[in-house]
Order: sequence, then structure tokens, then C-alpha cells
Amino acid sequence: GRKKLTPAEAMALRSELMSQVNTGTTKAVGTASYACETFSAGAVIAGDPDSMNSAAITGSGDLLAGLSNAKKSFMNSECTAAAASILSNALLAQRVTAVTQADSATFLNNVLTGMQSVMLQAAIGKVAGEASTTTQAPAATAQVSLLTVQSLLGQSFLTPSPESSFLTAQASFQVPGNLSSVFGSTTTAEINVQTHSMTVAPSSTGNMVSPLFGLTLSYANNASEAIVKNLTEPFVINIPVDIRNLNIIEQMLFTQQVQCVYWGGSSYISDGCTVTKATTTLVTCQCDHLTTFGINQDSNMDACGDGKITASTGELCDDAGLTDNDGCSSGCTIEKNWECAGAPSTCWSENPPTSTALSEDGVRSTMEMTGFESELKVLESLGKMRATFATHLSDQTGGTFLATNVNWMSVCYGSEGCRILASEGTARRLASEGIVDASGGVGEGGSYAAGPALRAERKLLASSVLIENHITTPTGVSPATLAEVMGQGTFLTSLESQVSAALNISVGITYNKAPEAKFTAPETPAPGLGLTLPDDGSTTDGGADLFEPHPDSITAGFSLALVGVVAAVTVVCCCFGGAYFYGYPMWKRIKHERQHSKVSPQDDWDWDDDRAASPKGRKNQPESPTARGGDLPLDGDTIEPEEGKGVGGPPTEQDETPAAPPAPEEPSPAQTEEPTPSPA
Repeated sequence: GRKKLTPAEAMALRSELMSQVNTGTTKAVGTASYACETFSAGAVIAGDPDSMNSAAITGSGDLLAGLSNAKKSFMNSECTAAAASILSNALLAQRVTAVTQADSATFLNNVLTGMQSVMLQAAIGKVAGEASTTTQAPAATAQVSLLTVQSLLGQSFLTPSPESSFLTAQASFQVPGNLSSVFGSTTTAEINVQTHSMTVAPSSTGNMVSPLFGLTLSYANNASEAIVKNLTEPFVINIPVDIRNLNIIEQMLFTQQVQCVYWGGSSYISDGCTVTKATTTLVTCQCDHLTTFGINQDSNMDACGDGKITASTGELCDDAGLTDNDGCSSGCTIEKNWECAGAPSTCWSENPPTSTALSEDGVRSTMEMTGFESELKVLESLGKMRATFATHLSDQTGGTFLATNVNWMSVCYGSEGCRILASEGTARRLASEGIVDASGGVGEGGSYAAGPALRAERKLLASSVLIENHITTPTGVSPATLAEVMGQGTFLTSLESQVSAALNISVGITYNKAPEAKFTAPETPAPGLGLTLPDDGSTTDGGADLFEPHPDSITAGFSLALVGVVAAVTVVCCCFGGAYFYGYPMWKRIKHERQHSKVSPQDDWDWDDDRAASPKGRKNQPESPTARGGDLPLDGDTIEPEEGKGVGGPPTEQDETPAAPPAPEEPSPAQTEEPTPSPA
């Protein structure tokens, strides 16, 4: 019966068979036909990469190189596919089988030489301009085309990444427009252009992060390789990379430590190549020669973010990170309003002494925090805490808070002194309250010795810290609303978890001084309200700002008392205005009528109104005696027309001249009595 081999026996058998095949190649006649038969046998032996040991791997390389000296004759697609299969499986086997660096270097040299010979024989008989010949296996691809020198210049050749690399991007080779140093003045010579790609050899040969991509040029008439080196106009090569297997630090520094390298026979070297652009997915190089290229990361290269300050490159700090707004920028410069020291650098925030943020509307509070091992840890954490605080405020209020809305005013750690990070006004106020000793220079951001009052009042543990802050409000969020949100019980609970996650320590947060809304006082006091400010515009409490309690506020900047005074003044003005423009004219009219008219309540005629109503009325109605300056007729009197006038008749020429009013007569007793209407 058949014996089932163990994995170890199968691996040993493949190694022995590959060795026998290689031995046979040295004794047989080196023809293309024999080479193809040998490639087919080798492909069967190397059919399972997981069952290949190091001897079988290196034997595969020996097999490809041993047949490179076969007589040059055409190789068909089956032959090239078998050769590519041997190469591919040997490359894949190195992922699970350890190969020494020396054996790996020998293997790589052999497969590069062998596959180049195979593809050149596949191009025999081709015509310039004809479609390229391509062979592909999971871990290797190769293609060859025939061009003239003239059509070669300026061309761009795309090379697909090996399937096993899981890269979808292609590499590209941009040929320069001048290769006279290689081909002289001829432009009609036919050139074989061969491109290839393969997964990289074992990592012991370098910290490679890309497949290997190669381009070679050879003369079609004799298959000899064209020597391309020391070009004045370089080849431009784009190579895709995969950095997923790098650790976090290596990934962060990759674009600064990247190298474009080529295989030099025993190691990867970078001479003659320069990286012109690098991202985490694609690297662009310029090289003055042709060979097989790859991308390597040299962790020994100085880089911003490696925790070492390199003065020669202009670094002023290096906090082992590439994040902005934490004191040390992504370019390793100290950011505005920050201080940094040491390497890796520790940075802490300093608000500018003349900061205008502290005079803007907002909310002030003092938080007591625990969990910090030192004051230095507090200071270097202020940047992250500022960003975390801003994000939390945005989530809780629905507004858009930025890190610049969060202003640290002072930091007091344990029994140590307080570091003032705010304006001169704040420093003066704290000094006046006996909390700090500002003799060392107010507003300079230095450390201030804590006064007895502060030590007695705080009673902090060794790891406790007091942070006084001022939060300015963005558009759409009032100080009163912000103070209410910050005062809620769940606000600090959720803030604790976010700050702890950001700093990677366990932080506890409580309020030492509850949030209080701060409103800006009016620049110009309202006249007559008795509001005064010092001549210099400052407050009278040694630098303290004006606060208004948010629960009683209606409009930012105004208290209820001030609103009441303004309302009272408005009401008084409205009353006086109404009396002057409406009451006074009415009173004057009534007075005038009482002086010039005494109309009986029972009189049927409204003399003046009817006369003014229409000309017709003036003709049909008797003339008002008061219009002539006389009195109303008494009971029984007869109205006699004046000379030249008829009662109710049309006016005469004499009527045009107004008569002088008669002299006033002393009223008789009868005239002073209430007149009685005469019978109709």
C-alpha cells in the first residue's frame, strides 16, 4: 500500500528532489527545451510553500540561476509561468520558514538573475511596439516589451503589485527624456524593457515596507543588459507601501525615516536615490540608475517625534509625539504661550500676560483634581485637558467650543506654590487676597509662593491640584446657560472619565469653587444712574472682575435692579410726553370755549359748527350772536337785522367791511338768569 508521509518527511523529500534536479541541470545540455521541462518539475516540487524548508527555498533559487546560461531560444508562456511559480512559492515559504541572511542574499541574487534570463527569452521574436508578455504568480509578476530608444524616452511603465502583498496600487517608472549617456546618439536601436515585482525577501535583509519593483533595459539583438547609472536626469519611481506591520512609533515617524533603497548584492543601499515625497501609502523617489528597488525605514535616522532634540535640524523641543496644540508642535517648535523643557520634552501652557480672553463674557470656576503624581505631570497635561474640556463642553451644551475657549488662570499643586497662568489683574487679585506672593513679578507666568491663607484654606492632599479656569462662550451659548450646565451633577462625572482616558491615569474632579457666570460691565455708564468706574477703567478690587449671579440675570451684562431703573425712567418720560402733547392742547381748548361761549344746553343750534360745515348752512341759519360779539337773545326778544343786512340773506358790499365790535355792556340781572326757550 501507499505510505502517507509526515510533514517533516514531505519537507525532506521536497528538499532532496530539488537538490537532485539541481544536480541534473549541471550534467544535462542547457537547452531551452530542457530548461522548460526542469521548471515544470521544479514547480511540482515547490508546489506547497508550507512544506518547503530552507534547503528547498535556496534550491529553488539555484534552479532558476542554473538555467540562466541555457542557449537563448524562445520560451513559451507555460515555461515562464512554471518559472514564476517556483519563484513565488519560494518567496511565500520564507514567511513561515527561517532563512539565514546569507542564504537569503544568495537566493535573491539567483532569482533576480534567473527571472531576467527567462523573460528575455520570452521576448525573442517579438516586434517593436508589440504588446508586452506578462507572467504572474501570487508572489511575483514579470513582463517584457520591445521598444525603440526613441519610443522609450519619456515613457511611464506601470508595474502591478504582487497579489500576496494585498496592495492594490501599482508602482510606476518614469523614463527621463534623455538617455544619451546610455545609448549614445542612436534612436532606432531596439530595447527589451523588463519590469518585475516580488514580495520582499526575509526581513533580516532590511526593514522593508514594500514589495520589490525592478526595471531593466537590454539590447534585443544580443540580450546584453544596458548599463544605466550616474544619470544627470533621474528616473522618477513611485512605490506603494504597507506600514501595517510597523509599531505605533515607527508608523508615526515613517515619513521622516523613509528610504528608497535597492538591492546591492548583499544588502539594501540607498546611494543614488532620493526620496522626494512620502505618505503612509506611497513614496516617490528619484534615482540615477536602474535595478530592483524597495522602500525601507531606517529607525536610526533623526526625526521630529523621536524624543531627542536635534538642534542641527532646528528642533527646539521633542515630546515624542507629532500632535499640535500640546506645547511642542508637529515640527518640534515650541508653540505660542507654552513652555517646554527636557528630552523627551515636557510642556505646559502659559496664558499670555495681556490675554483679552479673561475680560470676555464666560464662566469661572476652580476645580480640585486628584491623580497626578507631580506638578510637572499637571503642567504637561494642561494641553490635553484643555482640548478634552472643550470637546466635553460642546457635547453638553450643543455649542462649538474650541481649545482656545478654555483658559487656565492658575495651578496650585499640593503644598507647593501656585503657578499663575493668567493676566496681571488675576495675579494682583490673588495677591491681594493673600493667596500668592506676587513679588517675583506679576504676570510673568512664573511660580508664586503660596501664602499662609492659601495653605490653610486648601488643605489639599499631596497629589491634589487646584486649577482656576475661565471659559469663554461661543456664539449661541450664554454665560448663564454654560454656568447652569457646568453646575449639573453629571457634568463632572462624565468629564472625569474623558480626562482619565485622555491622560491615561485615574483622575478625580470636584469643584472647589462652583461655576459662576461672568458678564462684562458696560463701557459707558448710563447717565443719571449713579454708576461710576475708576478713571483707569479697572475694577476696585485689585484686579477682580465684575461678576453677576446667573440665576437672577435676564440679559447678559444687566442686573434686575438696573433693568428696573431703566423701566421706571421710561414710564415717567412717556407720562410727561403724553401730558404735553395731548393733555395740554385739550385743556387749552376747553378753557378757550369757556371764555368765549355760553351755550344753553337746550339750544337746538350749534352755531359755530354748523356755520363751518357748509356754505349752504350759512345761508339758511341765523348768524350766531357770539360771532358778532353779542349775547344770546332772551325770551321774547326779536332779532332785528342790522342796517344793510337781511337775516340769512346774501352778503352785501357793506358786509365785506368788518364792523367794529360794540363796547361791552354791563350785563343786567335779567341776562344773568338762565334763559328759557321761546315758543316755536
